Amino acid sequence: MTPQAIEAAFPVLSRHGYRITSRPSGQYNCYAWAARDVLRWWEPHPAYFWPPGVPQTPTLAAFMQAYASVGFVPCLDGALDAHCEKIAIYIDRFGRPKHAARQLRFGKWTSKLGREDDITHHLDGLTGRVYGQVAQFMKRPRTHPVDRLVALLGTWWYRWTGALASLSQCSHAHAAVQ
Repeated sequence: MTPQAIEAAFPVLSRHGYRITSRPSGQYNCYAWAARDVLRWWEPHPAYFWPPGVPQTPTLAAFMQAYASVGFVPCLDGALDAHCEKIAIYIDRFGRPKHAARQLRFGKWTSKLGREDDITHHLDGLTGRVYGQVAQFMKRPRTHPVDRLVALLGTWWYRWTGALASLSQCSHAHAAVQ
């Protein structure tokens, strides 16, 4: 998929920025990618992989059960957590799941665009007519110590840069008053 085609389908991406991280592979889709499975295509359909015992229905509840089968539990938001990796499930206006994204160590998100590219993006970058809106966040514990350390450093980095931005705004406001 060309960058122009990606941006036409997802206009918010160009506002927040994104990066293509790998080229097309039809072996897995966004649902599998969110679960870290690059060997199978996840879909609630008999022709594809779907976790045993999970209803093969295209509902948010069924997708949540599918992700629960690999250790995810519901959570409140997509805020970076040094101890957990998170996913976001997007639904359309009828409540049907259309996409899933996985949070990376420093807070950005990664997605597989159908049979096309994998991208790194801002969470809101894929909202719109194609994938809808984020309806559910889920999390599971990070298992690798390096993942936990990098996420912890990322959390501190965001807090530090946020504090610096606040100080910068205060100094600009103070200069404007004088």
